[in-house]
Amino acid sequence: MLIESDLQEFLLTRYRKNGITKNEIDSIILRLKTLPASDLYESNKEFMQMLSDGFSLKREDRSQKDIWIYLIDYSEDNQNTYKFINQLEITGTQKRIPDGILYINGIPVVVF
Repeated sequence: MLIESDLQEFLLTRYRKNGITKNEIDSIILRLKTLPASDLYESNKEFMQMLSDGFSLKREDRSQKDIWIYLIDYSEDNQNTYKFINQLEITGTQKRIPDGILYINGIPVVVF
């Protein structure tokens, strides 16, 4: 479960100089939300690669150069948003309530 507003704010701030659009940010969020659940190993592998190495974003305006997107700021500036949420109810095939979830820029990174 993403905190979409945190991720949108991070991407907008970080890639403002590149002229990233709301539609492009929405496409990144959709890409993260729609990783296939059929092969959990492959989905987790793809997600971790996107999280650690970044990925290329094809621009809405094809005349503009693609942007290499990082979901976490790994620089010394560390312009990330950190949140720890406890007792968040997650409903899927069954209800789960983890003790806590660490979010970085709206992305759940660690589940306790």
